[in-house]
Amino acid sequence: MAKQINPWIFCARPNSQAKLRLFCFPCAGGLPGIYGPWVKQLPATVELCALQLPGRGRRTQEASITQLPELLAQLVPAIADYAPLPFAFLGHSFGGILGFEVAHELRRQFSLSPEHLCVCACAAPQVH
Repeated sequence: MAKQINPWIFCARPNSQAKLRLFCFPCAGGLPGIYGPWVKQLPATVELCALQLPGRGRRTQEASITQLPELLAQLVPAIADYAPLPFAFLGHSFGGILGFEVAHELRRQFSLSPEHLCVCACAAPQVH
């Protein structure tokens, strides 16, 4: 299991028994803590990890990344480090777009794909 030192990914309750890791991508400006209450509702076989982007929450001292290619260049390898366990993505609003783009880059760069990609409050990627 990847260590909690990765600034991009926050796992409120690391779960060494997990069979699936659920990465949650919050809305633009959103914080990973929004997904905290979900931990109690998920099966014991799921580990919830939320993304923490620069310029937000615990990373407010860092400059925000405003260009998608730069964001993907840093975020995709950080998520790939967690790959030994099957994973799924859930994205809300901008997080849905980001989850889609991260899934695409993970496949292109590392031949990795999420088991599921769920998006909400977001138009289809081809609309953007």
